Amino acid sequence: MVYLGLDGLTSFSVAPLRLSLLLGLMSIALALLYAIYVLWVKAFSHNTQPGWAPIISISLIFGGVQLFSLGILGEYLGHVFAEIKQRPLFFVKETAGSIPPIIPKEPR
Repeated sequence: MVYLGLDGLTSFSVAPLRLSLLLGLMSIALALLYAIYVLWVKAFSHNTQPGWAPIISISLIFGGVQLFSLGILGEYLGHVFAEIKQRPLFFVKETAGSIPPIIPKEPR
């Protein structure tokens, strides 16, 4: 049932793809804030390990950029998938003035 639920979530929606885009943006923002904090601690405190600040900051920023790039590619593929399905953007609730279907009469 879990596989069926995941298939239903990913087959009919681009929401998980947009989620990765938003998570990438948030990750980049948090990584930049953390980099500022690390530089602040490095400038005004001498208790840090040498080499720790740049490695952590750069790896967090690159991780966010990768997730953001994955979200952009996902948005692109979501739009392509929606175009391939060629579904209308609306649903007809009822028809007015349409011609009823011709049903052939049965032979006697």
